[in-house]
Amino acid sequence: MEVCEKYASSPNADPSISGDLWIQALTYFRDLPSPNCEIFLSKALAIIGGEKDKNKEKRDEVISPLLVLEILQSRPNLKFSVIKNYLINRLEVQDRITRKNNK
Repeated sequence: MEVCEKYASSPNADPSISGDLWIQALTYFRDLPSPNCEIFLSKALAIIGGEKDKNKEKRDEVISPLLVLEILQSRPNLKFSVIKNYLINRLEVQDRITRKNNK
């Protein structure tokens, strides 16, 4: 997680490489045994979803929410609480963008 976060925050970071790193990290965390899986996925999704930065816009997305769901779908027993905050955050960002564009 540190590598992904450090690379994404560097000024010369290529967004596609950053996205690839997070895809690999999510896939790795998904395949860990429970409860480690849920702990690491929650932390990674908090970073990816920009929960620390509520002003983050869609253009700043590391990977799309649909891709996150596709990665996690192969873990059918994953608790919804693991992805709940991430999904709510992404919906709020999308709502802000929509309202801004409608003004």
